[in-house]
Amino acid sequence: NKFDLIANILVKQAHASQDNEDKKVLLKQAIVFYKKANAGAAARLTDEQLRLFLTQLELETNLGVEFVNSSLSSTIYRVILMNDQKRADKLRSEFKVPDKRYWWIKIRALAESEDWVSLEKFSKEKKSPIGYRPFAEVCLKAGETKEAIKYIKRIPSPVEKADYLIRLGYWDLALEVAIESKSEEIMNELRNKCPDPKILERIN
Repeated sequence: NKFDLIANILVKQAHASQDNEDKKVLLKQAIVFYKKANAGAAARLTDEQLRLFLTQLELETNLGVEFVNSSLSSTIYRVILMNDQKRADKLRSEFKVPDKRYWWIKIRALAESEDWVSLEKFSKEKKSPIGYRPFAEVCLKAGETKEAIKYIKRIPSPVEKADYLIRLGYWDLALEVAIESKSEEIMNELRNKCPDPKILERIN
């Protein structure tokens, strides 16, 4: 209908506008027309865009860094990079960011900051909704093998855990996993790949 069409045009104009006041007015008008068109989902989405835009303007004022035109995930990521956890948590709450999505964002941001202490602290806040592989992976990507081992040890699957340890050459830890889990699969993997005769002697 025509209200829906007008709203779509207003949203496009808002995105194209370089003037913050114009952008704000255009998005507000678009919400009104979406409601007239009974396009509830589009109205809610545009309202979220408006709220994010206003939040980004506030962040720019308070932190002195450009945020406008960034996605919600990127905004949270950059706020964490700036070590402003209070604002990151506020964004998470206001925009109802799902746990899994937020954990991915925060893990990557803390790793980029090389804040390994905060990363470990975060991993212990509660049971990770995305497991502990992402923690291990960001550490390995940064060349922090010792940090990665902390999270590899917390991976529940013995085979998955041993696979990491074997790949990294932690033969003794991999053998411990094999013995504890009584996994012949891991034992065979060690027999095929381990160059350490002492480890092989313990297996055979």
